[in-house]
Amino acid sequence: MPSLLLALAACAPAPDASEDFSDAAQGALAHFDDADPTEVIAAVLALEAQVDAAVDTTAEDFNERGMTPGRLEARALVGLTRPDRDPALGTPVTLSWLSPYPPSQHDSIVLLDDLTPVEPASPEQYDRTFAEGRDCYPTTCEFARTTNVVIRENLLFTMEQVVKKDFRSLDAEGRALRVSRGWFEAPESNAEGTATIEQSYTIELWLEQGQGALRVQVTWVETVFTEFEADDALVAATLRLGIDGQFDAHDAWLAEQAAAD
Repeated sequence: MPSLLLALAACAPAPDASEDFSDAAQGALAHFDDADPTEVIAAVLALEAQVDAAVDTTAEDFNERGMTPGRLEARALVGLTRPDRDPALGTPVTLSWLSPYPPSQHDSIVLLDDLTPVEPASPEQYDRTFAEGRDCYPTTCEFARTTNVVIRENLLFTMEQVVKKDFRSLDAEGRALRVSRGWFEAPESNAEGTATIEQSYTIELWLEQGQGALRVQVTWVETVFTEFEADDALVAATLRLGIDGQFDAHDAWLAEQAAAD
């Protein structure tokens, strides 16, 4: 086992998130598509309050910004085309970060067709196609809906994946808010057949805080391995490492764009 994987396996589990946090995360997922955005905005503001109370969102060590939310319930997934499995089987992970860039600048990343420059776990392929919103999000339309063909690399596997991701642009009591919902419509396996992601669900937010944006990603992923055992702690640590790498890469890319301007 590689040394970094051994180090991750030895990491202490992230502390449990509060029940209020877990309820709000599932509420944001459940109400993502509501015509009236009241519930999803309320869920995001509740997430912000719980994150601010529990973690230092500027900590350099990403482990200090992680929590373990509650298991996902099927009621949060109504309306999604998804695998016929109990969502509670997914490993729950959350990570937060205070980006120095506001949501409006992160919008430019959402609209990329090739996301390999901002996705360190997908250096070979991250192709995004738009079913809705390519020419109007977020200025004149509220939603963008995308399909993403991704080759994902981490310490546990390399796997081609098809990921559905929707984005929503909102105003939260005078502050810019972006919310994203991601999921797999079907299981995905690596070429060797040694790892299968049976199901994956994500709610992500960018909420204006000061001059920047509070970023929170909550993910529930069920992964099955055939050649070795990987418990929830190892899977969760690997996921947190990948999310933090994405946070860093997004900020670095935005810094390059700002310098070029």
